[in-house]
Amino acid sequence: MKCVELSASPEDTAVSVHFLIQLVIYIVVLGLLFWLVHWMLAQLPIPEPFATAARVILAIVAFIIVAYLLLGLLPNPPRLGKLTMLLTFPA
Repeated sequence: MKCVELSASPEDTAVSVHFLIQLVIYIVVLGLLFWLVHWMLAQLPIPEPFATAARVILAIVAFIIVAYLLLGLLPNPPRLGKLTMLLTFPA
């Protein structure tokens, strides 16, 4: 039976911590933007079926963005064209 060593060099750990800090900042900012748009939708006098549809669309878009940011934790994150350019972390 082989033992797998799970040690990382300090450089890899530093990059990972830096990436996680950026990820938390992005998620907090996106959460604030999501809350602001959700609050603005509640303040607008939109009829009920359309208001619900707008909130659902907003939630779906927010979920897709957060899921895509979390996919960046994978060793080979997916590339989705222009969306990748907008949501990538600077090197």
